[in-house]
Amino acid sequence: MVDCLSKGFSHFYNLLGTNKKLQSKSLRKTYLTYLHSALGTDAKHLSSHSSDAILQKHYIDETIVKKAIQGVQVFNE
Repeated sequence: MVDCLSKGFSHFYNLLGTNKKLQSKSLRKTYLTYLHSALGTDAKHLSSHSSDAILQKHYIDETIVKKAIQGVQVFNE
């Protein structure tokens, strides 16, 4: 099943014609980054990682997190 998903992802991504190098593992990194942005330290429970250190080191894209934080307004006018 993993092989079919990987080949399907590659096929449809190549049809976009972006000429950028992207792999199916990029989907996992993006998903976990957004999950971490929404849930904070609870994201490790849904990702099946034993600690936040693993998520931070290998999966969380800090540039996406910074962009998400910039859009947050604590006090709306």
